[in-house]
Amino acid sequence: MAFENPDNTASNGMYRCSAKLMCDIDVRGEWTPIRYPKSYLGGDFVSMTLDGNGKKITNLTVNGDAYLGLFNMYYGTVKDLTIENMTINGTYDLGAIAGSFCGNILNCNVNNLKIKGYKVDTYAKTIDSLQSYYDISMQ
Repeated sequence: MAFENPDNTASNGMYRCSAKLMCDIDVRGEWTPIRYPKSYLGGDFVSMTLDGNGKKITNLTVNGDAYLGLFNMYYGTVKDLTIENMTINGTYDLGAIAGSFCGNILNCNVNNLKIKGYKVDTYAKTIDSLQSYYDISMQ
């Protein structure tokens, strides 16, 4: 999965990029969250769109301290994506799609998510409306 090059005609310091999944992804192991590209663009803001295209990302384990999920941070829209069999072990800012999330989630599902951390917040606050099973524990 790769994001297209940002639009070089950004307005108000806002760049836009997008990606579309073309097949299911079975990670089968440890996942390093995709880093929010802000630092790569000299501090300019990036609005991303991830079109899951009805595909699944499965069997992820994310370990670390903070900002853990498929992405570390995310601003934009995620749509038509299913995440299954995900375990997140961290301290704070933990969530299936992103550790820190601002934007829109459209037609997404999260199944069999296990989050363990001291402070589970951001996306995790709304997780129960997006999935059929989860186990969130705070240590």
